[in-house]
Amino acid sequence: MTKDNSIGELLEKLNSELKNPKDSVHKIVLQTTIDNINKLLDIDL
Repeated sequence: MTKDNSIGELLEKLNSELKNPKDSVHKIVLQTTIDNINKLLDIDL
């Protein structure tokens, strides 16, 4: 498992959870986490 695969799998899991969040706070936390990971990937590349 490579770094890119691990991050990709994590983003897939977060996106699937985002489709059915437990509540509105959970949805915001998931979206913020996804956004932050994507920002880090942009900086890293």
